[in-house]
Amino acid sequence: MAATADYTLLGPPEARHAAVTGSAPTDETFSSPINGTVINNESNARGPAGKTRTKKRSPTYASSGDPCLDFFFRVLPATPPATVARLLAAAWAADPATTLRLVANLRGVRGSGKSDRESFYAAALWLHASHPATLAANVAAFGYLKDLPELLHRIVSAPCHREGWPKAERRMALHATGRRSVFGLGRYRDSLGRVRNFRKRNPRPKINRAERTGTAEERLAAKLQHDRELSAAAAMPRRIKRVDTAATAIRMYRLDPTYRFLHDRTADLFAGLLAEDMRKLAAGNVRELSLAAKWCPSLGSSYDRSTLLCEAVARRLFPRGSSAELSDDLSDKHYAYRAREHLRRAALVPLRRALQLPEVFMSARAWESVVC
Repeated sequence: MAATADYTLLGPPEARHAAVTGSAPTDETFSSPINGTVINNESNARGPAGKTRTKKRSPTYASSGDPCLDFFFRVLPATPPATVARLLAAAWAADPATTLRLVANLRGVRGSGKSDRESFYAAALWLHASHPATLAANVAAFGYLKDLPELLHRIVSAPCHREGWPKAERRMALHATGRRSVFGLGRYRDSLGRVRNFRKRNPRPKINRAERTGTAEERLAAKLQHDRELSAAAAMPRRIKRVDTAATAIRMYRLDPTYRFLHDRTADLFAGLLAEDMRKLAAGNVRELSLAAKWCPSLGSSYDRSTLLCEAVARRLFPRGSSAELSDDLSDKHYAYRAREHLRRAALVPLRRALQLPEVFMSARAWESVVC
């Protein structure tokens, strides 16, 4: 893999003019993982704070006196992101190293942690805002590979998408506004606990056959033309949204050094794993493949459109001159396009085929090939 500090993301052609043109600040500064400060644990060794009550009105202490212990016990799947950030800030001020382990514990599964995805995302976003170098340096140790594109996506998305409410809270919020019931859209539970629909569909309007004009073929042609017009009208907002999303990703990468640092480390991780898997596949060691090909975004997918991660991975995995179609005399925009296609053909497709991912067979409707 070649060095990657001398390029900038281009994105799709329609988004290049919409993005802000400019160079990133050169005086990039990042927080150190431990802040370089000496923590005096004796000053924090106070007893439990004042008392309060639990949800069932039982008396309890408001705090254990140890911020790290409070963070471990009080961060639950239904904890709001603001509460996670507040507890995390207090724990980090007391013991950064222990707090970093507790953040990793939030995402651990199969007995290695709490498997609390939304709380982990809230903690990771706090780390990105307060200690970006710490988060970027530990991307290989946090959670799953699939969490890395999600974190980048949440950072570049709008604040309403970045808050990352748990599903239960989203349901309750929609229920409070009358948009959705607690058990789903237009649903309730009956006396036997079964989920029922209480919203009936509007009946189809009755058509007076005497008012019909033209032959059946003419009416069918008019209906098809009407459907095409509706489809074209609906496609324009989607194209505008895609352009705006890609322009935001380019702007964030060029002008935000902390986001660019995390984006580069994520691309380095995926490129390194894919390169190793390609070598293992060529040697026939299929059982030793990682899941990098599975969780690397597909070209044109939602994660690729919002983060442009495929372009960054392709530039690292297939630098200029690595093949005949990626010659040194190509313009940057043509090289970026061909590198992305080379990533799909030479890395993602053969590795996913070797992994026998069920999603590949499901997309091809080859249900008999899905291994249970």
